[in-house]
Amino acid sequence: MTSSQASPQILHADQEHAGLRTAVFFLLFITLVAAFFGIRALLTALSPVGTPDYAFVASCAGALPLALFLVWLAEMGLKRHWPSGRSITLTNDGLHMQTETDKQWQITQGQEIVPLFYYFEMRGWPRGGRERRVPRTWLCLAVEVKAGKKQAIAFTFMPP
Repeated sequence: MTSSQASPQILHADQEHAGLRTAVFFLLFITLVAAFFGIRALLTALSPVGTPDYAFVASCAGALPLALFLVWLAEMGLKRHWPSGRSITLTNDGLHMQTETDKQWQITQGQEIVPLFYYFEMRGWPRGGRERRVPRTWLCLAVEVKAGKKQAIAFTFMPP
């Protein structure tokens, strides 16, 4: 196996796993409420006569974009520090797979490895789940690696 990067190379799978999506949902709700009350408290503190009449409308209008921005930043950080637990590790002697339940297996270079590379356009396929976020013009690139009864399929989405 040749690679321009140092061995081993770890490819994390499922960057947007169920735990992360659930955390982002709850974080959005909490951040939205906190942003609303924070903006309202700030407007009240800055007003010399108490709570101004426009505080409710301004808090509603400002809370949503502020909460979305803060949750977007938090999601970027969570993606970096909270992997799904599934990964493929490419080493000089083969391929090591790990699932979130700590089940591990490997394909070594000593085995007869049969790779199958393929791609298709997202335009022609009905999409559900996370694939809906991928533009219709993009491609799905995939590789299936078989060695005996073991197989691994890795795929990604890319612009044409």
